[in-house]
Amino acid sequence: MRFMFAKDQKLALASRLMQRQIVYELFQVDYNSIEIQRTPENKPYWKRPRASTSPPLWNYNVSHHGTIVAIASDSRALVGVDVVRVTDRPHRKTSIEEFFRAFAGHFNPDEWKYIRDAANNDLVEEDHQYARFYRIWSLKEAFIKAIGIGLGFSLLRAEFVRVKSAGEDHWELILDGQPANDWEFTCTEINSTHFVSVARGPFTAMWKPETSSLFSDDG
Repeated sequence: MRFMFAKDQKLALASRLMQRQIVYELFQVDYNSIEIQRTPENKPYWKRPRASTSPPLWNYNVSHHGTIVAIASDSRALVGVDVVRVTDRPHRKTSIEEFFRAFAGHFNPDEWKYIRDAANNDLVEEDHQYARFYRIWSLKEAFIKAIGIGLGFSLLRAEFVRVKSAGEDHWELILDGQPANDWEFTCTEINSTHFVSVARGPFTAMWKPETSSLFSDDG
């Protein structure tokens, strides 16, 4: 996992540079020959040359939000990453109740219980609830980015349960009502305003593997 701090207007550029840099550093290939493409579902991947000696299932994912760019890679599991700025608030004057109501169909009852279980002070309570909301949202995003799915996946299918908290939160995934024990999730505080979630899971979970370009070469 690597992070980069960047100004808002430079996040996209930093993201592109980090993708090329991680390939260059890990596999010592010619920097100018590195070709980054996207699957039909918009997941970025390195279009490796036919002669590449890189692990055939190596994949990565990148995310940026606020002032943070993060990238994670793995050769033994599908990987997804999502950065979230927990201080973001609705642009217009929307109450927290209205904001949460707009997302009612994306979180399960136990997830809402976790989100709403906040401190007593009103201001602290709202900040606490927003932070918990964004953390679970980023876990869901990391999951769907790992499997490479596009639009159409119901977030209600993926329920997250926190199992440990010690600087780095570990979470369990309940997928379609069943524990997904072959997945690993962490949600880590980068600084006081940003968290990053990382998902790692089996290659068999890849969305539409028959049409994906994720592990192809240029041959």
